[in-house]
Amino acid sequence: MAKSAQASSSDPSATSEPKSEQEVPYPSFPVSKSQPNASASNRSRALSEVVEGAFPSFDHQAAIVGPFEEETNRDQTFEQEIGQLILDLVLETHAWAAARPKHESQFAVGKFEKKIADIMEIEKEQGASPSLPSSFFDRTRARLLEFMRQMKNAVDALTIG
Repeated sequence: MAKSAQASSSDPSATSEPKSEQEVPYPSFPVSKSQPNASASNRSRALSEVVEGAFPSFDHQAAIVGPFEEETNRDQTFEQEIGQLILDLVLETHAWAAARPKHESQFAVGKFEKKIADIMEIEKEQGASPSLPSSFFDRTRARLLEFMRQMKNAVDALTIG
């Protein structure tokens, strides 16, 4: 008979209580495996104490809502900062792109003027310089007019044909 009492107390399925009440997931459950002779009444009393005991209230504001709102605020602040940085980058890129052709053309003009001055200096040294600087401009003007006529003829040919 003693063996049947031990078997019933050590076998949780042999008690009259449902299994779900015995498997309480709380670490404060007093029954441990080191006490194999604990009676079913001690277990049910411990379970009833656990079930009837006052549980701390769940503070949803501090545990969930507060951190969520903080994260949302950080996200909004981050998005605003990133938006401002992107806008600054776009404006700086646009300003650079708008100023770059003017800078490059000024640089090219200076470079070409220097080359022309060097060529004219070499021509003077060699004695091949034209007598009047205006003749250089007249030839350039004539070449430009010829180029314009050729372009006009090409455009006319494309529109007619």
